[in-house]
Amino acid sequence: MKEIATQRGINLKFRKVREGLYQWVIEGFCPFYDVKKRGCSIYNYRPSSCRMFPLLLNPSTGEVSVSLLCDWVMENFSKLREASNPAEVFPEEFKAVISVFKYIKENRTQ
Repeated sequence: MKEIATQRGINLKFRKVREGLYQWVIEGFCPFYDVKKRGCSIYNYRPSSCRMFPLLLNPSTGEVSVSLLCDWVMENFSKLREASNPAEVFPEEFKAVISVFKYIKENRTQ
């Protein structure tokens, strides 16, 4: 992602969450969103946060929530309320959450 950003003249900003884990700080609109094609221009290289969306992981507590900023979530809120857990509705996104959670657990500093 950094290499693509450099090629396109995009300056990426990151905030350290904990040792070895950084949050990508986007000010405004995602610089990798292709407006004409209405999609991600780095889809195969997108960061974990994008792979998880609309699921959100709190790295401190391990709590997983669903973002209300997602149009699909808002349009299908009743369907989400009926599901017993987010993994039923978002199986691929939940796999990404598990991957990040495992990374955090394995790299936790004592």
